[in-house]
Amino acid sequence: MKANAENAADLSGHLRVPRPAFDVRAMLKLQRGRVMAIVGPNGAGKSTVLRAIAGLEPSATGELMVGDQLWMSEGMWMPPELRSVGFVFQDYLLFPHLSVVENVAFGMRRTGESRTDVKRRAHDWLGTYGIADLAHQKPGQISGGQAQRVALVRALAREPKVLLLDEPLAALDAGTSARIRLELAEHLRQFSGITLLVTHNPIEALVLADDLCVMQEGAVVQMGTVAEVTHRPATSYVATLMGLNLLAGVLDLDRIRLDGGGEFTVKSLQEPGRVFASVRPSAISVHRRRPEGSARNIWTGTVGGIEQLGDRVRLEVHGPPRVLIDVTPAAVAELGIKPGIEVWMSVKATEIDVYSASTTQEFT
Repeated sequence: MKANAENAADLSGHLRVPRPAFDVRAMLKLQRGRVMAIVGPNGAGKSTVLRAIAGLEPSATGELMVGDQLWMSEGMWMPPELRSVGFVFQDYLLFPHLSVVENVAFGMRRTGESRTDVKRRAHDWLGTYGIADLAHQKPGQISGGQAQRVALVRALAREPKVLLLDEPLAALDAGTSARIRLELAEHLRQFSGITLLVTHNPIEALVLADDLCVMQEGAVVQMGTVAEVTHRPATSYVATLMGLNLLAGVLDLDRIRLDGGGEFTVKSLQEPGRVFASVRPSAISVHRRRPEGSARNIWTGTVGGIEQLGDRVRLEVHGPPRVLIDVTPAAVAELGIKPGIEVWMSVKATEIDVYSASTTQEFT
């Protein structure tokens, strides 16, 4: 079961929610059938945006249109119960005194529909998502992964135009989270409305989302498709979030003079001037002696830190320029890499993505 295509709608508008430290501001233009992940550090205002869309922030101002329906404007504020929203909260907020099927049935009733018909439809939704066997259990009797599924089914059963997911996997352990993430991705592909997902986990965002919105201190600092944001981050924070090296400098022909020292030879059609250079940590090679080969960029630095990241090791190497490098554990052992030693680094000109640093977008 899924939201009907005729029930789907685009969302557009701008929001402002006052907060003691800073105001949360966002300009949104979202398409039906797509998933946008809102990412950023704790306290950036991500959940506030979701709550404002749902009508749970009465102090919110701005304008919000969903399809041809106005949800908010100057002097007008639609109450949350009238907004076509399905909301999955971080802690799921299932009613502990109700059974699973009663939780799903809550809010599904339509004018003139009997309680029996509503419960039958709720059973159908549970069956569609493979959890019909949980129908008569209480939330306290099921696992975290099962509770997440129930919360999602309860939100989708309302057949909303907008689905809001606030850290939906945060309450799960790592193993369960990885499994449920794949299930959630499949469910979201079947949803024809708009989905906004709040997460602090970039992997979660990359797996689940079509578009990314990055927030810092209440402001949207970058918005675009997953490919646009991951390949061309607008700030060092976004680059770090996406696991990239972002270096700023001045491009002249095929060379970039980097801020803070050092330079790169690049292959770029970008006009001369201020630019960003984005480099994947895995694209940089590390050596104990000056390397030979085709790489156009070779420089030295001191290893400042070593961190295990799953099946790879991330090195922080101070140059100039300072970069993050991903290597295998075997390479660390073979090269005798440890903090404080000097290493040589190299990267091919073709591995450096160059784009204008003067391009700015207004999101707030």
